[in-house]
Amino acid sequence: MTAAPDAARGRKGFLALAALFLLPLAAAFLLYYGTPRWRPTGRANQGELIEPPRTLPTLALTDIHGTPIEGDLLRDRWTLLYIVDGRCDTRCSDALYLTRQTRIALNQDADRVRRVLLAAGACCAAGELGAQHPDLVVARLSADQLALLASVIPA
Repeated sequence: MTAAPDAARGRKGFLALAALFLLPLAAAFLLYYGTPRWRPTGRANQGELIEPPRTLPTLALTDIHGTPIEGDLLRDRWTLLYIVDGRCDTRCSDALYLTRQTRIALNQDADRVRRVLLAAGACCAAGELGAQHPDLVVARLSADQLALLASVIPA
């Protein structure tokens, strides 16, 4: 005679435990998909994606010392590209910091992303950039190459 009350009490306990986990999940699902005002409106993008994607021209780039860079830096990998007019001010160093942290956050997929700083004209202190950003590729752009990139990449 004690088996029936124990079974009912066990069933009630199981249902209470199931409700403890499933009700918040069901409520979140209904709030997100059931009412449009609960959906996130903004994005967390820190940069700008080029929409629609465009084919970039092949550029013969040189490093800071004038040595030609082999291959095309802008092909075959995701590239976090930052273009400066020659000087790396606070905005530039903040952007380079964010690209470094983004690449680090990718963990085992970090090798899928390349960070490139394209500098038109004389660039920043190479030693300082190399110490702070060892994986950053710094390349020089000529005025013609900069104009070519500006025609393809929106401002």
